[in-house]
Formats: sequence, structure tokens, C-alpha cells
Amino acid sequence: MYVPSSTSGGSNQHGAPLYVEPKSVYERALPLEDPVAASCMPEAWARAAILIRINSLISGHSGVRQVVIERMAELLAHAITPRIPLRGSISASGDLSPLSYLGGVLQGKATLTVWADDSSTGIRRVTTARQALEERSLEPIHLEAKEGLAIVNGTAVSCAAGALCLQEAQNLATLSQVLTAMSVEALQGNIESFNPFFGAVRPHPGQVESAYNVEHFLSGSRLITVNDGSEEGVLRQDRYSIRTASQWLGPSLEDLFLAHRQITTECNSVTDNPLIDDKGNMLHGGNFQAKAVTSAMEKTRLALQTIGQMLYAQCTELINPATNRGLAPNLVADEPGESFIFKAVDLMTAALQSELGFLSNPVGTDVQPAEMGNQALNSLALISARYTHTAVNVLSQLAASHLMALCQALDLRAMHARFLDDFRGIFQAAFLNSFHGSMNETDLADLEEKVWKELVRSLGQNLMLDSGKRIRAAVNTLQAELLSSIPAERLDISSLKSWIETCISFASMSHASNRECYIANPDATPFLGRAAKRMYNFVRHELEIPFLVTKMLLGMEIRSASLHDSSLHNGKAIENAEETKSGINGHTQPSPLSTKQKSDDTEGGQFHKRLRSGSHGGSTMRDGTLGSFIGRIHHAIRNGRLFVPVMACLQDSLEGASGMGSATKNMSS
Repeated sequence: MYVPSSTSGGSNQHGAPLYVEPKSVYERALPLEDPVAASCMPEAWARAAILIRINSLISGHSGVRQVVIERMAELLAHAITPRIPLRGSISASGDLSPLSYLGGVLQGKATLTVWADDSSTGIRRVTTARQALEERSLEPIHLEAKEGLAIVNGTAVSCAAGALCLQEAQNLATLSQVLTAMSVEALQGNIESFNPFFGAVRPHPGQVESAYNVEHFLSGSRLITVNDGSEEGVLRQDRYSIRTASQWLGPSLEDLFLAHRQITTECNSVTDNPLIDDKGNMLHGGNFQAKAVTSAMEKTRLALQTIGQMLYAQCTELINPATNRGLAPNLVADEPGESFIFKAVDLMTAALQSELGFLSNPVGTDVQPAEMGNQALNSLALISARYTHTAVNVLSQLAASHLMALCQALDLRAMHARFLDDFRGIFQAAFLNSFHGSMNETDLADLEEKVWKELVRSLGQNLMLDSGKRIRAAVNTLQAELLSSIPAERLDISSLKSWIETCISFASMSHASNRECYIANPDATPFLGRAAKRMYNFVRHELEIPFLVTKMLLGMEIRSASLHDSSLHNGKAIENAEETKSGINGHTQPSPLSTKQKSDDTEGGQFHKRLRSGSHGGSTMRDGTLGSFIGRIHHAIRNGRLFVPVMACLQDSLEGASGMGSATKNMSS
């Protein structure tokens, strides 16, 4: 409770002050928001509005002197930017209130403020319009008849905000196609879904373009599949998030194309009132009604929600072991029982997509009559553009999260493929040595191939188990095939059990060795398609975002449980491992032990040193978190840096588009 200042200096029986001066409370209060960002437009919007207003006035139909237009251009040249309120326009008679701040700055009003560089230090700061003009030796404009109305009566502010966010939305639409191609690879999808035949019989331009791009982006990938339906228990078709991606995304590309045409037209139009025709007649009309901008923004925002829904579906399927075709739950590089690292991404993307759903609601349906009913129709274009900017930022965060998850998933695919490549020869040698003589060589080779395929399939199951238990479960499933295929009189059960244990040991050692080697030097590029390779390299090398291992994020040394499983210390297993080195037909086969030794020799004593320090591929993993790495990608999206590789991917696609129809080539351009 506040006590009058006459008691100042007093205290209660416990020695505590009887009151606190209100001023100190206010000083210590935490602000809920940045007062400038909360109430004023970004400088980019204001500068773009000035440029569009200049472009409109130079048509000669607005009745302004050349000096007015030149002074606007000088504001841009000297980086003097009016501070314009973010809210307050219904965009009916143009953006009257926001553009009045431009008019006031041109007149050098001392009551208006601007962003300008300090003339002595060059530091950007807020100052009055009068002072900014004086520092640049610019005379205030004295407006004459019609000029004030020509400045404030137009759609420039709405159009500026719309044009800026539409540019970003189109970039995100391109990025979504690249991310879709990467999703096909990460989910080991079927390239058949993007066959040009589908577009030929259903020739929507957006569908044709996106299918062509995704198919081209996948060129060279070793991860995509061609599923002929012959394998039992495997889905013949991919899930909708990738199989119908071009049909889902295509209409949104067409919406963005139309929105681009509407905004481009508006940027190059005369939108004040009244206007003067070529004969000097003064004509009164309604070119200031900004409904075209509203229409463009509503389409853009709905397209952003549609794109977000697709990326969200792809991302959540990637994280879920029930839908990701053999990847670890939550995309963990550690053991599933020890880490849940991408669970937070699953939660965050759900929140972001829900927000996009809310933002996709139309603004133009909430019109309220204004100006005593005169402006009963008002476009709310600026409000719609503002919410579209918010949607762009939300989708950017979702796309950043998805790209982070994709790079992690592609590393996991590459790591598993290297394990299978390494273990294939070991498995074959051990199998043929153990069951030699049980059947003729041709039948035995066929059985070995069949058993190997079953092992690979089984390793993609029981994904919630840690690697040691998963390998044991997968190898144990092979017994049924062996018992049914090898004649009973030629099969020694004790030898079968011994081979099972030996195979578990070999597989565990090979898996542990390959995992440690890959974590030390992750590189998925040999397996990736054209677009994924560009994006993966950008994330891993340009942004220095590492392959995430939870223990390394925590600064702990990684030790694979499967490598130190007690079964690996079985003397017979080690003895048998050495025997497999003799290989088949005199060809030496690498053993898991020799692979591990080779890794330590080449990567180093450096390997464990890097693990202890948390250093990973030029980036210090211990200094980052999953959230900070996603933030790094998001920043690269917002500042445009990420779109350098994205547009390089698109350029590759366009250069090969000679066979595309004219409608699609026009959309792409």
C-alpha cells in the first residue's frame, strides 16, 4: 500500500521500508513489448510505400508538381523514413492516415518523427521530421491545391506491405518444393508419384510445375525407392504427405501467381482521387479502394496455411517410427531409450500449424461501415497484409524446423546405409562358412540373399528398442526361415544357435563401430539427390549446424551400449570374427573389429577428443541447443541467405524445363 511521502525513511517493526516510491516501481517494470515495434510499421514498409507512391504520381494523372515527387525520392536517397502507425487504416479511401505521415514529413512537421542517420555519427536514431530535413539541407514542401489529397489518397501502404510479404511467400513456396523432395528421400518414398503422366492427364499448371520440380530435385538420389508391389507387408503407395504433394501444392502456386499479378498491377497503378485524364478532365471515382490487395493477401495467407499443413504432415511422419520407414523414434542418433531429442520439434510444429490455421481466416469479411456510413465498403487491405506478414514468419519457423529434422533424418539414413554396406560382406562370409555343405552352392547363395533381405527388413522394426536388443530381435527372426529351408538331416541345431549368437555379435560390433565413425564425420551427400545435397551442405557447412547427438549436446562422451555388450566378450564370438577375415573364394572381408581400428587410426585419437570437447564439424555442439540451431535456420530464411541454395535448385530445374508446357514455364518465370 502506498504511504504518503511524509513517512519517507520510516520502517515497520521488522525494519522493512513502509513504501516504495512509485517511480522506482515503474522503472523496474518489465515492458510487455517493444513500444516502437508494437506501434510503428517497419521501415521497409514505409520506404516501399514511398516508392510505390512515387511510381503512381509520375503518371501525371494526380495533379502534383515535380518537386513533390523529387522530394519523396530524396527521402529515400537520404534514408529518412517516416514513423507510421501500424494500425488505423481501413484501406478504403486508400490508406489516408498512414500516408498523412508521409505528407507531414515532406512538410517538415516538428510534431512528426522519422528514422534517420545522425549527421555526425551515422548512427540510426529517431528524430523529428524538421531536424532530419535540416540536417540534409532539404527544404520543407509547401503543398498546393490537389497535392495533399494526391499524397494521402492511395493504396501505397497496403500495396507495399503486401508486395514485401508476397515476395517472401513465393520464396517459401519454392522452399516447400525442395523440402518435399528431401522428405521423399528421408522417408524413402517413391519417385513414381511425380511422373509427368499425372500432369498430362490433369494439366493444372501448378501441379505440373511442382511435380516437375520435385522429380528434378530428386535426380541422383540413392534413397528413393521404386516399389513394384512385390514385397509383402510393405505399402505399395506412399502416404499422402509426399504422394499427393504436387496436387496439394499446385493450387496454392496458382493462387500465389494470381496474387503476384494483382499486386504487380496495383504497384503500377494510379490509385488516388480525383484523377486527371489526358484531356485535362477531372474525374471522380474509386481507384483508392484496395480490395485487389485484400484479395491477393487472403489468397497468399491461405496458401501459406496449405503449405504449412503439408510440411507439418511430412515432419511429423518423419519423427514418428510408425510412419518413417525405419528411422529411430524422435530421430535420435543415440539409443531410443536415452533420448527424445526431436519430440520438442513435433510439439512446436503442431503449435505453429495451428496458428497458421487461425491466421488463414479471411480479414475482408469483418468490414465495419466507417465515416458515418460513407465508407460502408472498405477493404481492410493493410490489416490483411499485416496478418499475412505474421503468417510468413510462422511458416518460416515451421520450415526451419522441418529442414532441421530432414537433415537429421538424412544423416540417419546415410549412417544406416553405411552400416549395411559394411556388414553385408561379413554376414555373407559367416553365413556361407557356417552352412557350407547343407545344400548345393547355388541354393545356399539364394538362401543367403533371402535371409539377408529378411534381416534388413527386421532391422526396420522394433524401433523403440535400443540397438543391442533390436539387433538381437532381428537376427532371431531368421531362425524360422533357416529351419524351413535347410533339410532337417543336414541342419545341426547347436550350429544354428552358435551362428545366431555369432551373427548378433558381428552385427552389434559393426553397428557400434559404424555409428561412432559416422558421428565423428557425418556426411550424407553421397546418398542425396541434387537439391537435398545443396541444402544439406548449406545447413551443415554454411550454417555450421551439426548432426545432433544428445550426449554430445550435453558434453558427454558417447559409448555405444551395443559395443560393450557382454556378448561381445564371448571368446568364441571373437574367434569366429577373426575367422571371417579369410572371406569367400580367397577375398578378404573386413571384420567389425578391423573397421573400428581403422576408424581410430584415421579419424583419430581426434575422435574421442572431439567428443569430449563437443566439437563437431567446425561447430561446437555443446554451445548450441536444438532450439538455437532451428533459430539459426529461421534467421537464414528471414534474411534471405537460405534462398541462395534454394534458388540454385530452382534454376537447375528451370534450365531443364524445355519440355514443359508454356503455361507452366510462364508460372515458373
